[in-house]
Amino acid sequence: MLKITMPTWIMMGKKKPRIISFNLNTYRNLDRFLEHKLKDEYKKLVQKECLYKIWWPVMLILTYYNWTKRKSDLENNCIIHVKYFLDALVELWIIPTDDYDTVKQINFLYGGYDKNNARVEIRVSEYSD
Repeated sequence: MLKITMPTWIMMGKKKPRIISFNLNTYRNLDRFLEHKLKDEYKKLVQKECLYKIWWPVMLILTYYNWTKRKSDLENNCIIHVKYFLDALVELWIIPTDDYDTVKQINFLYGGYDKNNARVEIRVSEYSD
Protein backbone atom coordinates (compact mmCIF):
# COMPACT_ATOMS: atom_id res chain seq x y z
CA MET A 1 0.00 0.00 0.00
CA LEU A 2 1.16 3.49 -0.88
CA LYS A 3 0.21 6.51 1.26
CA ILE A 4 0.77 10.06 0.04
CA THR A 5 -0.14 13.27 1.85
CA MET A 6 -1.08 16.17 -0.41
CA PRO A 7 -1.82 19.79 0.53
CA THR A 8 -5.28 21.26 0.10
CA TRP A 9 -3.83 24.43 -1.44
CA ILE A 10 -0.65 25.77 -3.03
CA MET A 11 0.90 29.23 -3.26
CA MET A 12 1.39 30.29 -6.89
CA GLY A 13 2.63 33.38 -8.64
CA LYS A 14 5.88 35.32 -8.51
CA LYS A 15 4.75 38.93 -8.83
CA LYS A 16 1.47 38.55 -6.97
CA PRO A 17 1.54 35.27 -5.00
CA ARG A 18 -1.88 33.87 -4.20
CA ILE A 19 -3.33 30.78 -2.61
CA ILE A 20 -5.00 28.37 -5.00
CA SER A 21 -7.06 25.57 -3.51
CA PHE A 22 -7.29 22.09 -4.96
CA ASN A 23 -11.08 21.96 -5.13
CA LEU A 24 -13.76 21.87 -7.78
CA ASN A 25 -15.00 25.41 -7.17
CA THR A 26 -11.53 26.87 -7.80
CA TYR A 27 -10.82 24.52 -10.70
CA ARG A 28 -13.86 25.51 -12.73
CA ASN A 29 -12.97 29.22 -12.46
CA LEU A 30 -9.27 29.00 -13.41
CA ASP A 31 -8.00 30.04 -16.81
CA ARG A 32 -6.28 27.33 -18.86
CA PHE A 33 -2.76 28.67 -18.33
CA LEU A 34 -3.03 28.75 -14.54
CA GLU A 35 -4.81 25.38 -14.44
CA HIS A 36 -1.96 23.83 -16.45
CA LYS A 37 0.63 25.29 -14.06
CA LEU A 38 -1.36 24.03 -11.08
CA LYS A 39 -1.48 20.53 -12.55
CA ASP A 40 2.29 20.59 -13.20
CA GLU A 41 2.97 21.64 -9.59
CA TYR A 42 0.75 18.82 -8.35
CA LYS A 43 2.63 16.34 -10.54
CA LYS A 44 5.94 17.51 -9.02
CA LEU A 45 4.57 16.85 -5.55
CA VAL A 46 3.46 13.35 -6.57
CA GLN A 47 6.82 12.65 -8.21
CA LYS A 48 8.66 13.38 -4.93
CA GLU A 49 6.52 10.86 -3.05
CA CYS A 50 5.88 8.06 -5.53
CA LEU A 51 9.04 6.52 -6.92
CA TYR A 52 7.99 3.07 -8.08
CA LYS A 53 5.39 1.38 -10.22
CA ILE A 54 2.11 0.32 -8.67
CA TRP A 55 0.54 -3.07 -9.30
CA TRP A 56 -2.96 -2.71 -10.61
CA PRO A 57 -5.96 -2.88 -10.49
CA VAL A 58 -6.01 -0.44 -7.60
CA MET A 59 -8.42 1.33 -5.30
CA LEU A 60 -7.97 4.85 -3.95
CA ILE A 61 -9.02 6.05 -0.52
CA LEU A 62 -8.86 9.82 -0.03
CA THR A 63 -9.17 11.16 3.50
CA TYR A 64 -9.83 14.90 3.72
CA TYR A 65 -8.75 16.92 6.76
CA ASN A 66 -10.34 20.38 6.84
CA TRP A 67 -8.58 23.49 8.18
CA THR A 68 -11.84 24.93 9.49
CA LYS A 69 -14.81 23.60 11.43
CA ARG A 70 -17.17 24.97 8.78
CA LYS A 71 -18.94 22.21 6.87
CA SER A 72 -17.99 21.72 3.24
CA ASP A 73 -18.69 19.36 0.38
CA LEU A 74 -16.37 16.36 0.60
CA GLU A 75 -16.48 15.52 -3.12
CA ASN A 76 -15.66 19.10 -4.16
CA ASN A 77 -12.55 19.00 -1.99
CA CYS A 78 -11.36 15.58 -3.17
CA ILE A 79 -12.31 15.19 -6.84
CA ILE A 80 -9.55 17.44 -8.20
CA HIS A 81 -7.05 15.43 -6.16
CA VAL A 82 -8.33 12.29 -7.89
CA LYS A 83 -8.02 13.85 -11.34
CA TYR A 84 -4.57 15.39 -10.82
CA PHE A 85 -3.23 12.38 -8.90
CA LEU A 86 -4.27 9.80 -11.49
CA ASP A 87 -3.10 12.00 -14.38
CA ALA A 88 0.27 12.38 -12.63
CA LEU A 89 0.59 8.60 -12.12
CA VAL A 90 -0.08 8.00 -15.82
CA GLU A 91 2.31 10.76 -16.96
CA LEU A 92 5.04 9.42 -14.65
CA TRP A 93 4.51 5.87 -16.02
CA ILE A 94 3.56 4.53 -12.60
CA ILE A 95 0.28 3.08 -13.86
CA PRO A 96 -0.54 2.38 -17.52
CA THR A 97 -3.86 4.24 -17.67
CA ASP A 98 -6.48 5.71 -15.36
CA ASP A 99 -9.52 3.96 -16.80
CA TYR A 100 -11.83 1.58 -14.94
CA ASP A 101 -9.65 -1.46 -15.73
CA THR A 102 -6.82 0.06 -13.70
CA VAL A 103 -8.71 2.06 -11.06
CA LYS A 104 -11.59 -0.07 -9.80
CA GLN A 105 -12.73 1.90 -6.79
CA ILE A 106 -12.43 5.41 -5.30
CA ASN A 107 -13.60 6.24 -1.76
CA PHE A 108 -13.81 9.60 0.01
CA LEU A 109 -13.56 9.87 3.79
CA TYR A 110 -13.73 12.85 6.12
CA GLY A 111 -10.80 12.78 8.54
CA GLY A 112 -11.86 15.68 10.71
CA TYR A 113 -10.66 19.13 11.66
CA ASP A 114 -6.94 19.95 11.69
CA LYS A 115 -6.35 23.70 11.85
CA ASN A 116 -2.56 23.53 11.39
CA ASN A 117 -2.32 20.74 8.84
CA ALA A 118 -5.15 20.71 6.28
CA ARG A 119 -4.44 17.87 3.88
CA VAL A 120 -5.69 15.03 1.76
CA GLU A 121 -4.19 11.63 2.49
CA ILE A 122 -4.30 9.37 -0.56
CA ARG A 123 -3.93 5.66 -0.02
CA VAL A 124 -3.42 3.41 -3.01
CA SER A 125 -3.86 -0.31 -2.49
CA GLU A 126 -4.49 -3.38 -4.58
CA TYR A 127 -8.12 -3.90 -5.45
CA SER A 128 -9.76 -7.13 -4.40
CA ASP A 129 -13.36 -8.17 -5.01
